[in-house]
Amino acid sequence: MGEEKPLILYFHSESCKWCKKLDSEYLASYEVDQFISNIPKVEISSSKEAPEKALYDKYGVSGVPLFFVLIPSMDSKPAKSISPFKKGNHMTPDEFISAIKKRITNKYNNKGYSLFTNKQYEEALEIDPNHEESRKGLDNLRKSKSQ
Repeated sequence: MGEEKPLILYFHSESCKWCKKLDSEYLASYEVDQFISNIPKVEISSSKEAPEKALYDKYGVSGVPLFFVLIPSMDSKPAKSISPFKKGNHMTPDEFISAIKKRITNKYNNKGYSLFTNKQYEEALEIDPNHEESRKGLDNLRKSKSQ
């Protein structure tokens, strides 16, 4: 089984206005930078070259910026991107962090539900110690194993 750690894929272009905004207002913010500093991040610039084009095709990228949070060993379905830009109401950097945390904890929880092991719940709680579903899942698993 592969590594069960998060990975960020960030598709962008140097000429893209929204990419520059994501870079300057979110990724450069102290809070976001601190949170994602321990998560490997792969930046993929728009290009017609074979390696980049293959990744664009694999993830269905037709426009940028696209920001994916994956756990490669757990992602069998096409990934959904996370965007802080919503019509009329952009996320704050803290809300963007919360969206990233939610994506990661949900992936660990789904894996935990399918395997019924403590490890995925504990990993989700390392990312967000206050994540209620992870705490409930771990508590329920421990109760069921003690009976």
